[in-house]
Amino acid sequence: MGSDAHLIVVGGSVASLERARDMISELEAKWSRFLDNSEVTVLNRQAGRPVPVSAGTLALVERALEGARVTEGRYDPTLLRHLERVGYDRSFELLAEEGSNRVEEYPLALLERPGSRDRRPGG
Repeated sequence: MGSDAHLIVVGGSVASLERARDMISELEAKWSRFLDNSEVTVLNRQAGRPVPVSAGTLALVERALEGARVTEGRYDPTLLRHLERVGYDRSFELLAEEGSNRVEEYPLALLERPGSRDRRPGG
């Protein structure tokens, strides 16, 4: 998910910490676009078609769409193809290992108006 998580358990048990780690691992397994069988990867692969997902993934999508709405499209969860086009087509770790700077080199101004807010019905 492109994020680091730091867990701190205050006044809890080691089991609480382990449960929290397990929860983060489960979310990564569902939401990473770099795992072939994650729910997000399946959603992207089946774009426009119904896909059964967990309640957590449904909530994630609903919140992403709400974020797009309240920011009037400044946040846009529909930019996958454009992210891939500018070089963010693999995880940060792999990009760093390869020393890739494709993302920084690509002139973002050349991107045609990406995202859902510019899509028109039937277009």
